[in-house]
Amino acid sequence: MSDHAIAQAIVGFLNSVVAAPPAGVDGDSLSVAAECIADAFGLAPETSNTTLRDMFAASASTSAPAAAPEASPQHSERLQAFLDNVAAQGYFAGVEKGTPEYAQREAAAIAKFEARLAAAANKAPASEADKAKAAALKAEGNAALKDGRFDDAIAKYTAAIAADDSNAVYFANRAAAHAMKRDHDAVIEDCERAVAVDPTYTKAYRRMGAAYMAKGNPRAAIDNAYNPALAVEPDSELTLTELAKAQAALSAADAASPAASVTSAEPADAAAPGATPAGMPAGMPAGMPDLSNLASMFGGAGGAGGAPDLSSLMGNPMIQQMASQMATSWA
Repeated sequence: MSDHAIAQAIVGFLNSVVAAPPAGVDGDSLSVAAECIADAFGLAPETSNTTLRDMFAASASTSAPAAAPEASPQHSERLQAFLDNVAAQGYFAGVEKGTPEYAQREAAAIAKFEARLAAAANKAPASEADKAKAAALKAEGNAALKDGRFDDAIAKYTAAIAADDSNAVYFANRAAAHAMKRDHDAVIEDCERAVAVDPTYTKAYRRMGAAYMAKGNPRAAIDNAYNPALAVEPDSELTLTELAKAQAALSAADAASPAASVTSAEPADAAAPGATPAGMPAGMPAGMPDLSNLASMFGGAGGAGGAPDLSSLMGNPMIQQMASQMATSWA
């Protein structure tokens, strides 16, 4: 509404109370005030059809905040999964639930979750050109990952996501690159984003589970990864196998060996390499045979009896690169 319209409404209000001013109010002063405002704004002598009370009522109705829509069950489940994930990563470590500090951290986590959802909702869908660009960047990322250039692979996948963030494979591929760098928290975050895009993407759930196991957290692997994956594919042998490992680690955590909690038995597919298979030295790509037991044939992993130390050998970056090239045919 224009300033002149507001001024006209004020003049109209003042003139309406001049004849019978409220107790303690000087009617002559009101009349002078009305004339001064009218002269200052060059108003016509007639009053406006819109009263000052009408203006206040209209302003109140337009400025009142709209009621927040009720959260859908899917939204609530995704939010709870997000909070469970950040809790498993140690976000709430050192603070008691129910304390002001815990509430502050929880509010910050929820704000991050909602901001991410809002950004996704407001972003225009990727064009065909953007999708083609993203696919090309993904292929370059796959090539870099195959060559052992993990930072380059992460950069390519990140660029692919910037071009088209509606493809869950790009997040899962980047998670695989993070896994090769043992950045388990980054793996979990990218897998979380992958299943947010595609809740049926069980490979991302399994990769998330492998990261939780690498962090020594079988409970989070079961609750946040393997059980949700089984809800999508109840008969998946890969997921059932990984779930059994996590359950065994949970029931006998103090006796479990580090290697038993590090890896996933899932082989890499053409779109994205998986986590290190069970029994492999950390850092080896998925799809390779389990060579850790081979060392025991020579008297143990330490190279007893003059035999080579195969565990150390397979940890060599050059050997890793050769193995990576042999392991998978990339998309």
